[in-house]
Amino acid sequence: MRYLEQYKAVLENRKSWGMTILETGKRWYELWHPNPQMLEEKIVTPDISTKNNFCLDKSGSLLCMDTCFVIILENRFKQFYPLLLGLLNSKLIEFYHKQISPFVSGGYYRYKKQYLEPLPIKLPKTKLEHALADKITKKVEQILEKVKIEQQIENFPNEYIQEYRSKGNEFKSLNLTFQIQPQGACARNRRRHHR
Repeated sequence: MRYLEQYKAVLENRKSWGMTILETGKRWYELWHPNPQMLEEKIVTPDISTKNNFCLDKSGSLLCMDTCFVIILENRFKQFYPLLLGLLNSKLIEFYHKQISPFVSGGYYRYKKQYLEPLPIKLPKTKLEHALADKITKKVEQILEKVKIEQQIENFPNEYIQEYRSKGNEFKSLNLTFQIQPQGACARNRRRHHR
């Protein structure tokens, strides 16, 4: 804290979208990302991976600091995020990508812009292409929904608590105390009840 306090004046005067950090409601010592595009819907990929590992950040809540890259579509193409996600994670694009990306030791490949731009992906133009794109999009949306449910189960109850708190609600403290009776005592009590 002493180290940060020597830079307090500088940190308080940082700008975020034209406002000082204090005007945004943040504290002077908080980390924040100045790029507003990062707060949009985007596709995220690690820089180095053994396979195509693209994910869709619909909420714009994922911030990438170092070893990830993001794909942000222009407004006119935003409807194609699920389609693009499905194509990028397909076996065919993965095979192609592994032919053009340098091989990093341990079976890893690079996912930098220079290796993603040449991927042979095109948006649908004809009626037939749109029909195929719709099928891919529906499958991707089903997968995303399944993954969301699996994550909610895996993170239970934390995800629900965070969702509740994000709405400005808070839980009241609740302490529960349980008394455990020896198993024999329960059986004796049940017999007494049935007489």
